[in-house]
Amino acid sequence: MSEGAAGYEISTCGVDLRETFAYWEALVSSSVVPASIDPVSDRPFHARLLTTVADSDFTLTIGAGGPQLAQRTPRHISRSDDQFLLAVVTVAGSSLFEHDGTVVRLEPGSITLVDTLQPNRMLVGDYCEKVIVQIPREVAVDRSRLPEAVFAERLRYPLKLPTGGFGSVLAQYFYRFAKLPPQPDEDLGLLTRHGTNLLLSAMAFGSGGERPSADLTYECVLAYLREHFTEGSLSAEQVARECLISRRTLQRVTEPSGGVRLLVRRLRLEHARQLLVDQPAWRIGSIAAACGFANERTFYRAFRAETGMAPGEFRATQRPPEPAVQPSRALAYQSRSLVTPGGTKK
Repeated sequence: MSEGAAGYEISTCGVDLRETFAYWEALVSSSVVPASIDPVSDRPFHARLLTTVADSDFTLTIGAGGPQLAQRTPRHISRSDDQFLLAVVTVAGSSLFEHDGTVVRLEPGSITLVDTLQPNRMLVGDYCEKVIVQIPREVAVDRSRLPEAVFAERLRYPLKLPTGGFGSVLAQYFYRFAKLPPQPDEDLGLLTRHGTNLLLSAMAFGSGGERPSADLTYECVLAYLREHFTEGSLSAEQVARECLISRRTLQRVTEPSGGVRLLVRRLRLEHARQLLVDQPAWRIGSIAAACGFANERTFYRAFRAETGMAPGEFRATQRPPEPAVQPSRALAYQSRSLVTPGGTKK
């Protein structure tokens, strides 16, 4: 999809049922990569595409649809002007990806890397939603610093990253990225470069046995912190142990962001700000405990140092959202490329 097309959703809604698959095939071929798409069910078919990031070197598209068979053949490849490294993140539903007899099941939370120079088939048996990351192949080869032949061999078959580890971390990262509101050009450039580096590091780790990059390790640490920052007993030793890295590596990858203690405090304070708005009936001490602070006094001190006001003063300046939403840890998501809770760039 061309640059500047981000934020525009296109779908089969309103299309004559007899023309639905031809229309959908044209949408996918022009927005992602050329492919043939055929029905595999007699049920009414509906699908949509929403490109949320459209940059010359990085595109993010959310796609959703019902049962279908998508095929990319040598004919499609020979007629394609551009080739890509694709990362397919499955958000909902499942599908089967096949190339040359190798079948990969794409289930929710998984991420699979694909070289569009290789023919493939994807069978969707029911409703499925995916986030598709596109990086021009020449950009991926150049930034990977791999010879063309080595790059091609590593992605000769679809590369599904292990779920529960780096794969899950990357799947969550790109899903959140796709859901972000429009970003200033400078911040968007940082995010796209960071995303590209993460994918290439994951490819090297998953296919070549190379050690993960500092960026990829950092994202794994962040993922763990986002899940456990409310635990009052959370320690650097626990984080290093659960992330399968040494204390020294943990210190090295988090030092540019202020270290583990500062990252945890930022997550707790962001969560506290949300609770102060979403839960007006909660006492300050209850919010402190819910966010993982040792006591109310520690919370007061940290909150005032971060915001310049006491928690009660902050609450008084906020208007509760209507309708009220439940606080979510996802709201505390931070990345080295994003903006810190205080509103300053890391």
